[in-house]
Amino acid sequence: MGSNKNWSNKELDLLKHNWEKKPKNQIIKLFPNRSYRAIKFKANRLGFKKKVIFKIKKINMTPTKKAYLAGFIDGEGCISAHFQTEEHRKRPRIGLTIVNTNKTVIEQIAKDLNCSIFSYLPNDYSGKKRHFKRCYRIRIMNLSILLPFLKAIKLYSIVKKKQIELAIKLMKIRGNTYRGATSSKEEVELVKKVQSLNHKGEIK
Repeated sequence: MGSNKNWSNKELDLLKHNWEKKPKNQIIKLFPNRSYRAIKFKANRLGFKKKVIFKIKKINMTPTKKAYLAGFIDGEGCISAHFQTEEHRKRPRIGLTIVNTNKTVIEQIAKDLNCSIFSYLPNDYSGKKRHFKRCYRIRIMNLSILLPFLKAIKLYSIVKKKQIELAIKLMKIRGNTYRGATSSKEEVELVKKVQSLNHKGEIK
């Protein structure tokens, strides 16, 4: 029997209650007359999400280090959220960017979080000859690092606390992965709130 036949109510109910929690091999057994590709396509079209389990990086930091990094990010960091369209699905993306001209400080943060550093010279669009200091940037979008790190510094943050809380909530809804179905209404609202905070400072 082909996998293009219409889905029965019984199949849809079975998919709804098993897609998120059961692994691939068990899902295939539940739908012997359909390919896994067809099953996955149907689940995504219906907005069913499968949480991807992966090893979260362990953040070993003293309270003093957490407080220092929270303060540094309050002043020099940006917690961003936007949408990325892929395969006709609009999914949320969360990131943390830290920029500073002090190479030593950025190198230490990169070492603590096991991430890379990019360096660049700022552009000057005024047409005047100016000498700018080289900037060093860290960009973190790996959720296995970002989620535990934001959880670790949330208590100590002041300026970026709301963005951190919204980002954590967004990552939990998404299931700690950028894959899966298109954004839900709740995810869309969370992304808009993060963007509003970054643009205006406060949500009214």
